[in-house]
Amino acid sequence: MALLALGLEALRRQTAREFPRATAADASARRRAWAEEAWTSVSGAAGRLRDRVAAMEPGPSASAAPSAAPSPAATIPPEQVRTLARLEALERLGRLRESGVLDEQEFQAEKRALLGAP
Repeated sequence: MALLALGLEALRRQTAREFPRATAADASARRRAWAEEAWTSVSGAAGRLRDRVAAMEPGPSASAAPSAAPSPAATIPPEQVRTLARLEALERLGRLRESGVLDEQEFQAEKRALLGAP
């Protein structure tokens, strides 16, 4: 316990030497401002997350707003969704080959399976 008190006193003295005009009230005000800013940021992010989750979940609030525009994903035709999924899978295979996870034979086999070629 004495070692802790000694270390704390040494830290206090070093701080006093480095910041001679600093007062406890200034430090307290800065901490309070930082805490308020952090709380505002966290509460704002939590609110945005809550809104996003509520928008994703079907429920009474979703049927209460019939004038809301449909999401872009709901307006994409199914064949275009399949095409986009295939392109993303091909890109992923290409990245795996480039990084060395797949060799050329594995890449070609996966590509054939993905494209449905014999």
